[in-house]
Amino acid sequence: MLFKMNKFLCSVRCLVLFVMLSWVVGCSQPQPSIEVKGTIMFSGKPVFPGSVIVMDDQDRTYIGNLDDQGMFRVMVDQASPIRLAIKTHKLGNAGRMPASGDPAAEEGSREAGVPKKFQNANVNIPDKFGAVATSGLNFDVSDTGGDLGTIQL
Repeated sequence: MLFKMNKFLCSVRCLVLFVMLSWVVGCSQPQPSIEVKGTIMFSGKPVFPGSVIVMDDQDRTYIGNLDDQGMFRVMVDQASPIRLAIKTHKLGNAGRMPASGDPAAEEGSREAGVPKKFQNANVNIPDKFGAVATSGLNFDVSDTGGDLGTIQL
């Protein structure tokens, strides 16, 4: 009987200890995320459509999209030095004359087949900006936020 009682008390103590440790681990404060934001410009025009690749000092990678104003927002795990790369999305028909029979062909439009919001796209940036190793876009994100402002390529 005594052996069963000790075994029961030991099981109860282990259970209580497990619950307390789970509570302590589960209540630890998560590292706050930091928003990195900015505007990418090239030759006085916003760069879009495209993506911004953000790499932190631990080589974690984050990706955000460029809107039609060249603006991006990316949430990173912690404040640290970051490096950026810019990848533009090529437009299939941009810069080509439309095929005959296309209504835009009579107008001589070079943007035929491209959605209206992309007709002023700025995707022709130097290749060096496509990789974090060669872009030269290095920033230090503080705990107060990561507003990088306007970045002129």
